[in-house]
Amino acid sequence: MDGILTIGELFLGKYRVERLVGMGGMGAVYAAVDTDLERWVAIKVLLPEIARSPAAAARFVREGRAAARVEGEHVARVFAAGRTPEGMPYMILELLEGRDLREELGQGVRMGIAEAVDILCQALEGVTEAHRHGIIHRDLKPANLYLHRRSNGKRVVKVLDFGISKAGGWESKGTDPATGELTMTRTMLGSPSYMSPEQLADSRKVDCRADIWSLGIILHEMLAGAHPFDCKSLAGVVHAIMHREIPPLGTIRPEVPDALQIIVMRCLARDLSKRIGDASELLRLLTPFAMGVDDTLEVTPAPRVSESLLENDRASMEIETRVWSPPTRGATPFTVVPPSTPPRTRAPAAAKKPFYERLPVIIAVPVMLVFLAMLVFLYAFRSTTAPITPKAASQLLDSGLRDAS
Repeated sequence: MDGILTIGELFLGKYRVERLVGMGGMGAVYAAVDTDLERWVAIKVLLPEIARSPAAAARFVREGRAAARVEGEHVARVFAAGRTPEGMPYMILELLEGRDLREELGQGVRMGIAEAVDILCQALEGVTEAHRHGIIHRDLKPANLYLHRRSNGKRVVKVLDFGISKAGGWESKGTDPATGELTMTRTMLGSPSYMSPEQLADSRKVDCRADIWSLGIILHEMLAGAHPFDCKSLAGVVHAIMHREIPPLGTIRPEVPDALQIIVMRCLARDLSKRIGDASELLRLLTPFAMGVDDTLEVTPAPRVSESLLENDRASMEIETRVWSPPTRGATPFTVVPPSTPPRTRAPAAAKKPFYERLPVIIAVPVMLVFLAMLVFLYAFRSTTAPITPKAASQLLDSGLRDAS
């Protein structure tokens, strides 16, 4: 016996268990061969003590159903999910080769700008597809972004673990439709270090913007080489997320372009109205930073993206970077150099005058035009008539008198 399943056993009569891939606090994952289709798969099962909890078992089944609904290259595919005849929940997934982003980051590793953005863009592909199906992940973190290596060597990011995803809004009602039991909404769902402020306040009342916050934290961590809220206690993490200003990326890594810093800040806005609210929009904004650039080089964003962002949000970035200060006392404060060009603003439109104030002008204009026309006509008539001399006038008068007599 090796863990929960036995190496060499034929699980469900068709999956030959080959090796244990990993085991955590909730369950275990095994590599197996589907003897019918002759392909490698992964078998995910709950630990026996966890499987005895109806709520935990229901969450596991919900994860399988949620992941199965999301189709795409960047979500781990689920082939089957259910319970064994003995009642043990299981899931059959595609077998991934590689390691997760948590292992990739290690201790204090700073990724190249293009590489970090590319990883997040691939994750966004999967998250966008989930949001399209009305599924909010709620537990996005480096450990749930798997860097899968294909047989051709290409690296593909896969989003894992939809175990606490929110689909269809049923969880806010407080019961699991599969079991009729109370859900775990009164406990902290997700990984606190990557949770949004609103999720910490009430995990039931979140929307897709909670996932945007988590992805913003991940991107900040990849670029800065450290978590922005690196605290030693859970209470410290919660307090930092709710109240502490986020260290600007430019003070930690100056080569990060201003436009990219603004995108990260918009992901991490505590005010939901200022946070980027759509995964597809975030993907569109980030894509130019990951295209056709070597991992070690600085990325110059496309003008279309950088100009629009800098116009709208550069002033906001100046304000937020000025108010930030290091969390520890006695530390030397960072110096933030304001951008060299001020934000462009549009002059306010002049107020329109009432009609009665404009009436004299309306009447005066046509009167002036008529007067000018009359002057032109009189001048033209005079220029075409020969002038009458005194002598000619006398002759004309004498001629008229003779005719009269």
